[in-house]
Amino acid sequence: MKKLLMLSALAMVAAMPVAMAEGFGGGHEGGKGLRGSGGKGQQMLVMMFKRHDMNNDGIITKGEFLTVAEKRFVQVDADNNGEVTKEEAKNHAEEIKKKVMERKQNGNSSEPSTAPAD
Repeated sequence: MKKLLMLSALAMVAAMPVAMAEGFGGGHEGGKGLRGSGGKGQQMLVMMFKRHDMNNDGIITKGEFLTVAEKRFVQVDADNNGEVTKEEAKNHAEEIKKKVMERKQNGNSSEPSTAPAD
C-alpha cells in the first residue's frame, strides 16, 4: 500500500510541470491561460522569473526565492522591528497602487517594479 501511495505521489509531481505550463500558457489553442486571464498568466510567469531567477539560468532555486522574499519583507516592515502588521502591509499595497496610477498617468502602462530594491 505504501508503494502505491509513493508511486501515485511521484506521478502527480511528475505531471505538475505539464499542468503548470498549460495553466500559464493556455494549454489549448485559444485557451485563456492562467485562470482565464488571457496573456496575463504568461506575463506573470515572465515577471516572476525576472524577479527571482537571479543568475538567469531559467531556474528559481529556493535560495533565490527566499532572498527576494526577505528583501520584500524588509520593504514592507516600515518600522524595522522584524514584524509586518496589517497596517504596514496596507500602506505598502497603497504605495504600489499609487506607483501604478502614476505610471498610467504618465503614459507608461507597464506595471511598476515591485521587486525589492538592492
